Amino acid sequence: MTNRPNIHYTGAMNRQSKSVKAVKIACLLLVGCVFSALAENPLEKINRAHQAATLLSADFVQEKKTRFISQPLISSGHFAFAPKRGLLWEIQQPFAAKTLFADDQVFLFDAQKGWGKSDDSLIDKAFADTFKRIIAGDWQAMDAHFDIKTVADTDSHWEVQLTPKAAGIKSVLQRIVIQGAKTIAAVTVIDQRDNRTTISLSNWQKQQTPLDETQTAQFAHP
Repeated sequence: MTNRPNIHYTGAMNRQSKSVKAVKIACLLLVGCVFSALAENPLEKINRAHQAATLLSADFVQEKKTRFISQPLISSGHFAFAPKRGLLWEIQQPFAAKTLFADDQVFLFDAQKGWGKSDDSLIDKAFADTFKRIIAGDWQAMDAHFDIKTVADTDSHWEVQLTPKAAGIKSVLQRIVIQGAKTIAAVTVIDQRDNRTTISLSNWQKQQTPLDETQTAQFAHP
């Protein structure tokens, strides 16, 4: 007597096999999405949030701690960054001072004479360039100059450490620590002498429309 295959059994097995394959594929896709999200650098998130901005601004509190001064030096103010024009850094307390970083130069404001070119400071310019890249989330440019390490990355807190690659930067700078949540909350610069400058940021504003005449005038310089 010839054995005939159980058609119902075979069909059930085929359907089960296809179902298992479908589940595996769905799991692989889900895992891929999870790892893709985890692999995204926090700076990329900032880039996505700020990429269309014509003007970014925030209030800051800057705290400097050095080995030679027992009490930290604290100043506060406001900054404005227009990607096509420059970075305006305005200290309001404990004294008034304005510095403009534009066209790869440094300008200081004098109440009597207006803007004047400052003696080039490599440290100031390097910090300004780095700070602009940080708030813009320009991680590709950062990657060319720093080793980028994500220390923490959750919805409520993330932290990224930047360690300089170039010997010139290494000689004066130990690392930069960036912290935030939905946006950047603090940037800490640590030099080779362990002096620390922490800039806490709040009241972020993002503009996506062209600058008006008053805003454009803020970045005008000789």
